[in-house]
Amino acid sequence: PAPTVPSLAPAAAILSLVPAGCVEVLLEALLRYCGRRRPPPASLCALLAPLLRCSATARFVLASRLLLARVLPDETIGYTLALLQEAPGGDTGRGGRRADRDTARGGRDAAYAAWDTGRGGRGAEGDTDWGERGIAGDTVGEGRGALPSALHGVACVWSSALHISSATLAQQRYLSRVLCAGLAGLPRAEAQRLLPFLLDGVQAHLQSPSAPLRRLGMDVAEKLSVIIDPDNPV
Repeated sequence: PAPTVPSLAPAAAILSLVPAGCVEVLLEALLRYCGRRRPPPASLCALLAPLLRCSATARFVLASRLLLARVLPDETIGYTLALLQEAPGGDTGRGGRRADRDTARGGRDAAYAAWDTGRGGRGAEGDTDWGERGIAGDTVGEGRGALPSALHGVACVWSSALHISSATLAQQRYLSRVLCAGLAGLPRAEAQRLLPFLLDGVQAHLQSPSAPLRRLGMDVAEKLSVIIDPDNPV
């Protein structure tokens, strides 16, 4: 649970009442503020914990809209991942099973298609079904909030051939940095569950004719080498 910060309790209680339609603007503004001012991540987690516990829309916006569909400053990534670790992750079990089945049928591109539809601006309310279920990681990371399932969604999108060929370079750089930072914060056993997606994604990036995309593949490959063989990383 998020550390108790008494001075933030009244503000946290007020934020928990924010209407669903305002959640994305609120979360983005707070993340950008934290990226500039660099407060302790625990303070932001304490401020937003009540909202993340009671609002499925807030969890969707954090894990999908702001993590997958937007490009925020790199300085916000650590705060986003910290919030995901504190956010409840128990309501995503059905989606993990569906995502695993979809991936076995070539669902990386299906995940990209869902992401691409979601970023088109339908809004959190309309997209909640996919955000809560389609990118989840089954029982991955129980006890670590929504972080493992959110990273599962990032891994599926990042490794999609459609994403590699269609997404902007800025978006691909952002997702690559999210993956590198997220993998560093996961226990090895949880990170290993993402290997099948990420190894395919690394191969696809390295085969790209674009030098910047090959560089992104190498960056993620370096992180994966620590997971595969911690004693002999690349």
